Amino acid sequence: MAKETKLKSRVMLLEQREKASSSERRHRVMIGNEPNELKVFSVMNDVPLYRVENNRIASEIDALRRDSKKAQILEDPFDEAAQKLIEAELLKLVAKANLERLIKASGVQEEPLLLTRDGVVVNGNRRLAILRKHNIGKGYVDVCLLPDGVSQDDIRLIEFRLQMDDPGKADYSWVNQLIAIRRAADAGIDIEKIRASMPSLSNTDFNKLTNSLGVIDMFLDRRGTPGDYSAIGDNKFFFDELSKAVKKHKKFPDKVDTLLWTAVSYYDAQPDDPSEDRSFMKFKKAANQILRIQKHFGSSVPATSNSNDSDDPLAGIAPAASIYTTLPTGAETSEKIHQVVLSGEDSDARSKNAAQLHSELELISRKLLNAEVGSRTSNLSGILKQIEVITTELKRLKESIIELKKKSG
Repeated sequence: MAKETKLKSRVMLLEQREKASSSERRHRVMIGNEPNELKVFSVMNDVPLYRVENNRIASEIDALRRDSKKAQILEDPFDEAAQKLIEAELLKLVAKANLERLIKASGVQEEPLLLTRDGVVVNGNRRLAILRKHNIGKGYVDVCLLPDGVSQDDIRLIEFRLQMDDPGKADYSWVNQLIAIRRAADAGIDIEKIRASMPSLSNTDFNKLTNSLGVIDMFLDRRGTPGDYSAIGDNKFFFDELSKAVKKHKKFPDKVDTLLWTAVSYYDAQPDDPSEDRSFMKFKKAANQILRIQKHFGSSVPATSNSNDSDDPLAGIAPAASIYTTLPTGAETSEKIHQVVLSGEDSDARSKNAAQLHSELELISRKLLNAEVGSRTSNLSGILKQIEVITTELKRLKESIIELKKKSG
């Protein structure tokens, strides 16, 4: 009852302040395809409530919820303790960005906070945290209210347009972009509406994001942490490489199976590599040696899928009876896999060198076959010396090849 009373009081206060304000200032917001001019007015900075569904800190909130005590606090996101938890995450976020310095230096609030009718911040959660921290506005903040009848789906799409689609807000993390799209799609919002709410993002980049979601879901399932996007951090390049590899082998579920097992091991425990220290490049090496990994560690029973969508990187992939579900992952496994990878790279390099040498010898042979010495040939002594050098090198090369053949059996 006390919570309901507080909510009603907040709604009444906001509506009264909006109605009583004589300000002519307006803030334009697109709701669907319609522009809305919303009245800007002021309230005390403790009136607005942080939005726990704020996509900008989605992975951070998910991480908090893995702690049973914090999860219990967040069950009522409007409770003071929950609001403090959310504010702490927002302040951690602004500490990594330039926003706090800019607002503190200007000492003014340049853009109003966008609130729901009951005072929850749809756009401006970070700014509210900064304004409160530095008491900018002497305890007051400028706000505007969304009209009556705005749905939760509308609010999600407004957030996409105002935050993720704004090129000036590129600090919106990749993983939280993924979570936002996933949650909007899971809520039943048509993917084309999500795309339309992000017009500055090219179709190619949008498709990369949505395609990454499917691959990451497969990765998290294999890892044993389904749906836990906070577990993947913000390692975009690693999952870009995984997505490219999955797309390349989409018609071969057994290879995709091997890729996922390898990816989990590499992600949780980077293998040592004297020539490379970046995790995504180590995995890229592994993806290029997937046949050797598959041959060395096992395979999956082939499976088929009914999907024939050529644009879907997961088309043709279906669950398989996988040996990899019984194999361990982790540091020891990633080291074993990478030894196979490095050995494969070495073998490929030797084969490439051998092929190049064969090509060069073939070219030299043709030149020698076509060579003729006549009365007009100059510098005969120099040519003889070159032939002696070539003869000596051919003899050395022949002996080396014979020795290698003996060693290889």
